[in-house]
Amino acid sequence: MKTKVLITLILLTFTATAFSQAPQEKQVTVFGAKINYVEAGDPSKPVVLLLHGMGASAGVAWPMTTPALAANYRVLAPDMIGFGKSDKPFINYRVAFYVDFIDRFLTEVKADKVSIVGNSLGGWIAALYAAKYPTKVNKLVLVGSAGYGPPPGFDYGKLAVQMNPSTRDAVRESLKLMFYNSAPLTSDAAVDGFISARSMTNDGYTIQTLIRNLQHADDYFDDEVKALKTPTLLVWGKQDGIVPVIIGEMLKRDIAGSELFIIDKAGHLPQFEQPVEFNKKVSEFLAK
Repeated sequence: MKTKVLITLILLTFTATAFSQAPQEKQVTVFGAKINYVEAGDPSKPVVLLLHGMGASAGVAWPMTTPALAANYRVLAPDMIGFGKSDKPFINYRVAFYVDFIDRFLTEVKADKVSIVGNSLGGWIAALYAAKYPTKVNKLVLVGSAGYGPPPGFDYGKLAVQMNPSTRDAVRESLKLMFYNSAPLTSDAAVDGFISARSMTNDGYTIQTLIRNLQHADDYFDDEVKALKTPTLLVWGKQDGIVPVIIGEMLKRDIAGSELFIIDKAGHLPQFEQPVEFNKKVSEFLAK
């Protein structure tokens, strides 16, 4: 009898643990807007915040990263305001605004100190957040991060427009820049599906406002990253056509003690194209 009870307790514990680690969609109100986010892992473990890029969402950017980190961390992956399933108010979206948004979001979900993994626009926001709130960030992982003042001949504005395609041909060109292997994504059916998804997401105003506001030089993080003391890992897809590896090399030069890890056969979303290699490296870095 005691054996049966013990087995039952073990099974219940295992089931509860597995359930707590499974990604769950939740909602919280930030600045009056309903924000959708994914949470996974043990609430008692250290927090890892995942920040997606422009035109993306938690579900698009981190489907293979969230469960991989959930075994050892409390993982939070929001659809940032203006994107995904979150509210999209008609406000003046700027990178600096997202820094304030993230700080308020973390207050609402009761996360005092976090490690941040940010992709593209998410990396830009993460770096500025770590610079503004250094005591609130344990570690920083910048993945194909935008935000470094562009070198000669590099035009963030042009690339941002390419990130907001509205025709089939423009979608195909955008996907070619974004992925090392875009062939499976550029069939007529896949492209039409992409356009349909973007139409349903309805984040065009957010993106256009961000593009317009790229003129704000004070939103770039050139000076801020030079003062960063947060342990930082830079992860880049070798074939990134959106934010090329040269930007990662410049960041490595400017962020003291940072490490640059380049993943071959990957574009702007190495966590998507090479998830095993990406998750292994990020997990090792966070565990140090």
